[in-house]
Amino acid sequence: MNFQIRKILAVLFLMLIVTACGNQKLPDDWWRNDNGASMYFYWGYDVSTPGSPMGILNEDGFLVRTTQYNGDPLAFTVNVQTNSDEAIHFGFMVLVDGIPVKFSIADDTDAGKESYMHPFIVDGKAVYKTLIIDPDFSDKTGQVHIIIITNIMNENGNFGVIPIFVSNYSETSEPIVNPVRTRSLYEDFANSPEEGETLVHWWLHSQDAPEEMRQWRSSIDSITLSSDGYDWLFESTSGLSGKLRTVFFLDYEPFPVINDKPFVDWNLEYNQMLSLPIAFPDIEQPAMFFAVTIRQDDEMKYDPMILNRVLIYP
Repeated sequence: MNFQIRKILAVLFLMLIVTACGNQKLPDDWWRNDNGASMYFYWGYDVSTPGSPMGILNEDGFLVRTTQYNGDPLAFTVNVQTNSDEAIHFGFMVLVDGIPVKFSIADDTDAGKESYMHPFIVDGKAVYKTLIIDPDFSDKTGQVHIIIITNIMNENGNFGVIPIFVSNYSETSEPIVNPVRTRSLYEDFANSPEEGETLVHWWLHSQDAPEEMRQWRSSIDSITLSSDGYDWLFESTSGLSGKLRTVFFLDYEPFPVINDKPFVDWNLEYNQMLSLPIAFPDIEQPAMFFAVTIRQDDEMKYDPMILNRVLIYP
């Protein structure tokens, strides 16, 4: 898996109950019901273009990012296709209100088994997967983010994120927060973003690195714990101020970094940054580390971003 997939076409059909879509071919007019009105939605993206609009498009080409929750599990059927005949390892993950959740795949051999990440292989044929999610929203307007991962053990693999905004007509739970402070960017920081730039960059530096060595975003994409150490600084910034939540994963499981929570909430001002100490645990096998950042003050306008992964070796 040393190659990088350039383009992936994903089609998302939104359904509020599990349907028998399976692997059958859909008719050309699948989006219309008996009255000719819209029945489902579809969605496509190119994960090689970070920052491009991602969401659900109806048959008229308009961006739609909403559905409804009435207390029953939500079901989302995703059709993943590639432009390669080689077998490519994919994975799905899900956030609900910015928190990683376990979910199941209805049409897998282990249907009903809940996990934070469900891997599957695409080998040139369209693959349909129905994600079953039992959400616990903390507000009457909830969020579901479906993360699509390519080349799951290649640090140069790609990501896509499907943001779905949910009108919640069921009960709500108490919101969970984990606020942390920011700091000023290092003096003469070489990679200061332009003001208004929406991308949220992140990188790692060793906690032992002197501050003059942290004047730029590092390009570290792999770490060997036995030689490089276990203690690191997770650093992140953006050119656009706002309320952010960053969610951490290690080996495709939620990775608690502070206060036993796998996420932090931070208020970013321009020329500020997040600098968060993290300690990696002992591991026996290589594991992937990455972070997802969600803008919480204008989610409808800006998509969650995952710009890189770091492969952690024992």
